[in-house]
Amino acid sequence: MFYREKSEQIFLPRYTEIAAKTERYRQESLNSANTKAENTALFVIDAQIGFCNPQASMFVPGAVKDMSRLCKFIYDNSTFADK
Repeated sequence: MFYREKSEQIFLPRYTEIAAKTERYRQESLNSANTKAENTALFVIDAQIGFCNPQASMFVPGAVKDMSRLCKFIYDNSTFADK
């Protein structure tokens, strides 16, 4: 909902609080999931070729290394994947 009286206010996320909650959640998730295949999911979001190609307008430095690490992770953990 849009509130005109708040339109000039700047929202700044509470990064320290978010990071702490994320770390607690990560630890709880790792403990409860116990890395069982049926409790594991991998989401790759918005991995575009334009990020990895230096000639592309959307090139992101480091994206090629990111994709290499992602591919290695997938292959290294392929025993968890559904067949």
